[in-house]
Amino acid sequence: MNGTTSNTRPDTSRYATHLNVLFPPLACVGVPAPVTACKDAWYNQTLCQVNNSVVRLGVMQAEYRWHKHDNADEFFFVLEGEFLIDLRDRTVTLGPREPGDLQLDHSHVGMVRIGKARSRSR
Repeated sequence: MNGTTSNTRPDTSRYATHLNVLFPPLACVGVPAPVTACKDAWYNQTLCQVNNSVVRLGVMQAEYRWHKHDNADEFFFVLEGEFLIDLRDRTVTLGPREPGDLQLDHSHVGMVRIGKARSRSR
């Protein structure tokens, strides 16, 4: 987990969402530190803001709950691992360095099949 070997599994009841913006415009966005510090099954941290959107880092180690976004699309970019997005009628699988776009108002749940996926979402 998080780049180290450990026999402990993350607490699957913990879903940490941090909406504070960590980096101002034109700053170097450092991803390794929040990833290494992650102890949650599902961790979301807003990294920066671009126009009216935010860029978030997500570290997923478990299944999330069913949900939908009424007012925003969602974009995922997997850095490592395999990330599955279950929709009502199908499952979309994203692998390392693969992006995926989910249009607003689609009920979905995200989960990790292999290892730990790191993605960005809005």
